[in-house]
Amino acid sequence: MTDLSSKTIYIREYGLFSSWAVKLAQYFGRVLYYCPFKSAFPRTTQFVIGTGFPEVERVTNFWDHVKEADVFFFPDVYDGDLQTHLREMGYPVWGAGKGEELELLRWQTKMFLKKDLGLPVQHCERIIGIDDLRDYLKEDENKYVKISMLRGDFETFRHDNFQLSEPILDDIEMKLGPYKDHKEFIVEDAIDDAVEVGYDGFTIDGQYPNPSTFGYEVKDVAYIGTVRPYDKLPKQVKEINERLAPVFAAYNYRGFWSSEIRIPKDGKPYLTDPCCRAGSPPSELYQEIFSNWGEIIWHGAHGELVDPKPAGKYGVEVLIHSQWADAHWQAVHVDPAVKANVKLRNVCQVDDILYVAPQTVGLPEIGAVVAVDDSLLGAIRKVIASCQKVSGYSIELNLDRMAEALDVIELAQKQGIPFSDDPLPTRTQVANALSK
Repeated sequence: MTDLSSKTIYIREYGLFSSWAVKLAQYFGRVLYYCPFKSAFPRTTQFVIGTGFPEVERVTNFWDHVKEADVFFFPDVYDGDLQTHLREMGYPVWGAGKGEELELLRWQTKMFLKKDLGLPVQHCERIIGIDDLRDYLKEDENKYVKISMLRGDFETFRHDNFQLSEPILDDIEMKLGPYKDHKEFIVEDAIDDAVEVGYDGFTIDGQYPNPSTFGYEVKDVAYIGTVRPYDKLPKQVKEINERLAPVFAAYNYRGFWSSEIRIPKDGKPYLTDPCCRAGSPPSELYQEIFSNWGEIIWHGAHGELVDPKPAGKYGVEVLIHSQWADAHWQAVHVDPAVKANVKLRNVCQVDDILYVAPQTVGLPEIGAVVAVDDSLLGAIRKVIASCQKVSGYSIELNLDRMAEALDVIELAQKQGIPFSDDPLPTRTQVANALSK
């Protein structure tokens, strides 16, 4: 085991993964944390993220502390150029580097997957300008509308028909202002009657750890995952990973990687969304399902793959929602007994009270509650018990929808996509756990 007690890890991210700073303090002797806040008119809501935790040093100027770092940790995208520069300076860096392009440049990635890697890609169109987008959507239904690079403009949305999508398009047009005629949109056919699964973990220059995790998400509500030997992952998950392995190696990609894969009845894997960061979910669950993150990150940043040590076979994550928190300070009360299992975004601590700083980006998810166990039912029971010890104004946990993930797992297994060698919990068992 590598002794990291004298090592300094320097984290740079934008608030979504601030819980990693506290977690990594368990492994490293010193944790420096930087969250960009500078603008012509900086605001407290960004400046205070990561403050108030005695084990974390929140720094104001990134470059003032670079020479103090032994390793850098980038759990998010948008800093590929900085990561490349730090590596050129001789620093070990955990992050996707310029490999973030696979996520951020959607159209180019679609064409690359199809023409260069020979992977299946559903029909998609590149459309420039809101007027042409409107015209296209008037004639077609059952699509997904996405954009590249600027995730804050709007979230991917499903287009069922023009009548339902028109208010969304009106809002997008207003937000884009004079750029409405120049914006690139990617419109993809929906892949219905399919199971969505994905690899969840990391890669070091195209190498993948053994064991690894994969799982199923109830969109923006919950996630159920399992730790499996790499060779027992679904074949479609491994196929996507192996096709991308030389790409990751070329990018010097040493960081988190998640794949969202739609698998219809013909068994073909459609990589709908590459995620070149700590996906949320399930990266909150990563923190507890593996117990040797210090070694994983330290050696991974140096280009050496270290296999993770599971703390359990199964993990469950329940997202915490609050519509209030988007525009207001959200105080979150967490029983100290379960504090390690509650991972908040954009978090700070004031007088032992946890707060989520408002970000006004339209996302109700403010964090997650996670649990790990050697049985799936045990993990479900644990996450329910922990959720009952989290409270705050307007907070919702949607525990009643957790069973939907089991429905997806069962459907996948019927299509020959194995999740586990163990029997799944019954609906009665889950209902009994929820009623306690």
